[in-house]
Order: sequence, then structure tokens, then C-alpha cells
Amino acid sequence: RGLRMELYRAMMAMGQQAMASHIGTYRSAASRRDDLKQHRRNRLVFCIIPFATLFFAYSFLNPSPTFLSSSATTYRKSNIMSADVGSTAPFSLMVTLQFTEAQYKDQFLLDIAPLAKFVKEKEPDTTAYEVLLSDKDPLHVLIMERYKDKENAFEKVHRSSAAYLEFRPKLGAMIDGGFVKMDGHSYVDSMVGFGDRL
Repeated sequence: RGLRMELYRAMMAMGQQAMASHIGTYRSAASRRDDLKQHRRNRLVFCIIPFATLFFAYSFLNPSPTFLSSSATTYRKSNIMSADVGSTAPFSLMVTLQFTEAQYKDQFLLDIAPLAKFVKEKEPDTTAYEVLLSDKDPLHVLIMERYKDKENAFEKVHRSSAAYLEFRPKLGAMIDGGFVKMDGHSYVDSMVGFGDRL
């Protein structure tokens, strides 16, 4: 009887060890399967995100009736997207001048006055030509120019006029002398908003 009990205990111990080993192996395999599934999910997410970003960016830049109504799409294509440099869209210039002394600013105002008068009277396709004075810096000036289009009203008509060709060397001499620094940017209409109420 004592021998049988010893054998029974030994067999139970071996069975428990085998069961523990089996469970450990099962858990290890399950853990590996979970890790593999998580890895696959992560890889799928990282693959989807760039394509989704590109898709939504393309959809925003190239709207279709799926995302915008047909009227909104037509408006965007016919107005905003047509405002390209060299097109017939209204063209604007914003030129800033920073003078070193008031006397040079005053001389500039005298020099540009005949040109502004000429533009108003002889260039109907120049829709705005105005000299603006800063309310914070007495030596800072802004020239706001607006043309019906770039190629004709600005490049062919305005820049070839006698008044412009007479004025430009005077401003150039001030720049060369270091009496004024000039900077400027050009723009085309987005067809959003409006200009002066006339």
C-alpha cells in the first residue's frame, strides 16, 4: 500500500508538471498570436493613415460633387482657380517705400503726382492707383495699384506710358542713392470679397 501511494504521488506530480508545461506552452503560443495580430493591426493602420491623408488632401484641392454641391464646385473652378498669373484676372501691386528722411518722401510725392494724374485720366483699365501714408511711421509709404489684367493693362499700357517712363528714373535715383528702400508684392484676385464701393 505504501509503495502504491508513492507511485500515485509521483504520477500526480508528473501530471501536474506536464499540465503546467502544456498551459505555459499554450499561453506562450497565444501570446505570440496576440502579438502577431497587434503587429498586423499596427502595420495596417500605418499603411492606411498616409493614403487617407493624401485622399482627403486631394479631395480638398480637387473637390467633386461627392464633397461639394455642383454649384460650389462650378464657382471654385470658374472663379478662384482661374485667378492665375498671366490670366485675365484683375492684377494688383502693393509697393512699400521706406524713406530715410522726410525731404525724400516729400520729393517722391511731388514726383509721383503727375503719374497718378496721368493714370487716372489716360488709363481706364487701371482701376486703382493710390499713394497711402502710414499713420504710425511718417517715413513709410504704400503704393496700391490695381489693374483690370496683368498682360495688357499693366505690362503693355501702364509700364510703357510716357508718364511712367519719366517717373521711374527719379525713383531709381533715390533707391541708388540709399534714400529709400523699396519692396513689393503682386497679387491676382481670388474673386472673394470686393474693392472700393463706388
